[in-house]
Amino acid sequence: MDWNEIFIANWHVKLVSAILILAAWIDGKELRVPNWITFPMVLS
Repeated sequence: MDWNEIFIANWHVKLVSAILILAAWIDGKELRVPNWITFPMVLS
């Protein structure tokens, strides 16, 4: 298995995971999740 396959495989799962981690970090700091993160995640 080469590196390109590792990074490209399941890219959508990695993207959603990164956005959720970002949302959790913002929620921990500000005690709210901004709409610019919430609405696209609901649609996805």
